[in-house]
Amino acid sequence: MTPLDDHIDQEYHLAEYIKRIERHVEGRRAVHLHLSALLPQNRRRHHIRIAANSFEGLMARSDGQMFVLSNRDIVAVVKDATIAEIDEVVLKLRFLFNNDPLTAVDDGVKRGGFCSWYDLEQDYGQFLTAAEALRAAAAEIELELQPQHIRQPEEPPSLATMTPRRLDKLLSQVKTMDIEPMMRRRSVCAITNGRPPIAVFNELFVSLADLQQTIMPDVDMESDRWLYNYLNEWLDRRALKVLANLEADISQSTSFNVNIATLLSPEFLEFDRKLRLLTKKTLIFELQPVDVFEDMSGYMFARDFVRARGYRICLDRLTYLTLPHFDRRRFGFDFEKLIWEPGLPRDIDAQARTELVAAVQEAGPASIILSRCDREEAIAFGHQIGITLFQGPYVDKLLGTGYGPRSAAS
Repeated sequence: MTPLDDHIDQEYHLAEYIKRIERHVEGRRAVHLHLSALLPQNRRRHHIRIAANSFEGLMARSDGQMFVLSNRDIVAVVKDATIAEIDEVVLKLRFLFNNDPLTAVDDGVKRGGFCSWYDLEQDYGQFLTAAEALRAAAAEIELELQPQHIRQPEEPPSLATMTPRRLDKLLSQVKTMDIEPMMRRRSVCAITNGRPPIAVFNELFVSLADLQQTIMPDVDMESDRWLYNYLNEWLDRRALKVLANLEADISQSTSFNVNIATLLSPEFLEFDRKLRLLTKKTLIFELQPVDVFEDMSGYMFARDFVRARGYRICLDRLTYLTLPHFDRRRFGFDFEKLIWEPGLPRDIDAQARTELVAAVQEAGPASIILSRCDREEAIAFGHQIGITLFQGPYVDKLLGTGYGPRSAAS
């Protein structure tokens, strides 16, 4: 039984384990991930399972012990592992949850924020106290819930969990249907002060909401991350079969969200062959930070492979904290997308703003896209930090009311 399956007793096991190693703390370190403080949508069961699985390699190499607590926090204790080895896993998880405010909290101090660190040779007493407090809190909650256990919802109760059988049924239906009506476009526009927006390129994507509503309205497609990732890979390859034909009829360049595995698949080779016969327009592939970070060698191979064929690459879903850490030119990205959030102008401090402005200038203002812009405030903030490319519902509204779409070539 994995810790995630047996998490109701993990606080007790953690406290007892710490007591057992009291005389054997040499070389031992611990990290406590405060996943219970994540937003509800970021601490579903599949998120916690992925986080726990990320520690498996480190646990095997370092005689480690991992505990997934009833509140969904994770505590990992390792022996003779370096801080860098532990931090490598923590950094991956920061990228996994990079859209959550918790990862924006400064962890320069030892305790609090996204995680807490303990060197057990020095901090054994504090660690034991923290573990006992966790056990007491879990016991109190369990007592309050008796005699009727009230389950914290993981997904909307009206939706069923995605299972391998349901996914197989969904894919068998999609194989025979026309997905072109489910493909949507969202413009990326250049907007400068006092001038109407100019459409630079369009992002093309399969609307999973439409797909769900059409085929399985009672199933939460995101309830199992592994199955959801498989579905996205499968849809990417299915969409490649119609994308070449769509591009032949469209005047502007297009971006398309894919993963590294798709770029290295036989379906991509067939897509490339067909597209070359139909159009000379530039196609931009959008990748996710987690996909790049988890398989850097695979990304570098895929990057060289597609760029040699004339395609371009965009790194999507960056936050104001992660953007400064990606050197666009070093990694070979043609574009980077920064996520707009309504509270961003208020929440970002002076130092983070300075770093963000420097990162935009270093990358080149015409290479950074502020995405998910839902209001005029987003455009104003982008201009303040030097960005001129924007995408989102508000940008689509500008194009559709009053201004009208214009081509960058016009």
